[in-house]
Amino acid sequence: MAGTGAGGCVVCTPNDTHADIAVQVAEAGAHLLIEKPLATGVAGPGAPWRRSRRPGGC
Repeated sequence: MAGTGAGGCVVCTPNDTHADIAVQVAEAGAHLLIEKPLATGVAGPGAPWRRSRRPGGC
């Protein structure tokens, strides 16, 4: 995602890939629209959210 110039990303992939992709998008500083569920495990949803709150996130 980084270096593409894209301002956002829509994630419509298999459920078990959502959280990892969301973190990559947040690290690129782009906006994110993600198909549910955000993650398949209990700990998974927190990682993309925490990354988006750090400086340089969405």
